Amino acid sequence: MPKVRTIQALRQELRIREGELSKLAAQRASLAKRLAMVERKIAAIGGEAPPVQRRRRKKAARRMKVARGRAVSNVQRERKGQTLAASIAQVLGRAKAPMRVKDITPAVKAAGYRSKSKDFYGFVATTLRDRTKFRRVGRGNYTLAR
Repeated sequence: MPKVRTIQALRQELRIREGELSKLAAQRASLAKRLAMVERKIAAIGGEAPPVQRRRRKKAARRMKVARGRAVSNVQRERKGQTLAASIAQVLGRAKAPMRVKDITPAVKAAGYRSKSKDFYGFVATTLRDRTKFRRVGRGNYTLAR
């Protein structure tokens, strides 16, 4: 069973960690100054400092970010097709009556929107909350805002 801590003990732990954080920040600043000094000496001698290496992102890492719910830029989405909101608007524009979220979800996929999301229903429901584009006419029923 996990150990139950009092509020005072948690506050003490927080103070300790904040102290460690400030020490580490000061140490980082000191090391940055030393690194800058070494780079200046290398440049003065006529040498070239090695380029700063940046991590290369792998495609799998990018997919993971999208899968975790982080937004894809509009540029990336435009290359792949319409945005989700545009696809929903297209589906609702063709509908003669308000539609439920559970009916909109397969209609959007049938219209050509591609998604590998396991919770695509949730994304559609969240997108429908945009009151500038969509209007809720009843519980779970949406239409285009006019």
